[in-house]
Amino acid sequence: MYNRAQLWSISLCCLGLAIALAVLIQDSPLLPSVQPAPEIRGIWLTNVSSGVLFSPWGINRAIEQLSQLNFNTVYPVVWNRGHTFYPSKVAKQVTGRYQEPLLSWARPGGDTLGEIIKLGHDRKLRVIPWFEYGFMAPSDSQLVRRHPHWLTASQCGMKIHNKFNLEWLNPLHPEVQKLMLDLILEVVTKYDVDGIQIDDHFGMPSEYGYDDFTIKLYQQEHGGKSPPEDYHNPEWMYWRANKITDFMQKLFDTVKEMKPDSLVSLSPNSQEFAYRNYLQDWQTWVRRGLIDELVLRYIEENCPIFEGSCHNQR
Repeated sequence: MYNRAQLWSISLCCLGLAIALAVLIQDSPLLPSVQPAPEIRGIWLTNVSSGVLFSPWGINRAIEQLSQLNFNTVYPVVWNRGHTFYPSKVAKQVTGRYQEPLLSWARPGGDTLGEIIKLGHDRKLRVIPWFEYGFMAPSDSQLVRRHPHWLTASQCGMKIHNKFNLEWLNPLHPEVQKLMLDLILEVVTKYDVDGIQIDDHFGMPSEYGYDDFTIKLYQQEHGGKSPPEDYHNPEWMYWRANKITDFMQKLFDTVKEMKPDSLVSLSPNSQEFAYRNYLQDWQTWVRRGLIDELVLRYIEENCPIFEGSCHNQR
């Protein structure tokens, strides 16, 4: 067990390595020529195990502290567990709710994202809204209850992912893609944001894809042949991953068409892990110029192991 001092040391070490990694990645020849910043010193603001978005003056204090600590980027959550964290007409239409219920109760009539943007920009911080949960949503959410046909599943029909205890929207389904595009474009066009960020949840668990929609789509493109039973079959993995990459291309093109200077940021796991487990072929996204900012995410208490893993991704 670690004492509090040791945990703080580990956290600071990993934070420093994460910042260093972000700088290293920006120098990578894989990234497009447009660079987001000389150095990224960023932090995520989320509702997970944190009350900063709900407590009185929580946002004001957080932004002020980050400015004093010389951070230059904030990634505030705007999409989590089937809810938005800003007043959203898109969310209202799809789920029946304008935003996360507790946020509406804690800040009635307020606009949390708008407040973060104003406070952040006043202190020279970039604000890049974070679509944290990607295609995941709880079984009891209005999103899942209203649109059960949007879900993907494993061979045995399982829809609840064991790791997260959440269901997974099918990223290949055109209505799901429309939802994500509409939410992202709503943020990009409604607010003075510096970009948007997606992360490791912007994909599909490799054991999924055995829902009716995906099976029929695969059969249409394979002469009636059904998907392989082995979900790690190379061709089956590539086919699904390539469909997600096609959607990523559409997302990038749409964002740039609406707001050319808006960054598309990605915070994934390592390429090997991301592809094998979540069909997220982000190195291809980078090579195609679909990512303006890449910030790898690692959770590791052993700093030397963490540093070694980071350098292996260069």
